[in-house]
Amino acid sequence: MASANLVLELSIIMLALLGWQLTLAEFVGPPLMVVLLALLFRMFLSRELLEEAKKQADRGVAGRMEGHAEMDMSVMEGQA
Repeated sequence: MASANLVLELSIIMLALLGWQLTLAEFVGPPLMVVLLALLFRMFLSRELLEEAKKQADRGVAGRMEGHAEMDMSVMEGQA
């Protein structure tokens, strides 16, 4: 409930400070972006590409960035 109240309050502040055009854009823009991305995925993501990606994922080969998940990021006492 608190987050719903916060959204309402932020909407009122946006309306007062930015005007109704930008406030409307904040509410209309995200659903339009979702629809646009869904259409772009349907246009450019072919079945072959999807199957190739699934095969690559099933191999279990770590990509370039996945290795960072294994790094120890803990802070030791006395080290700066």
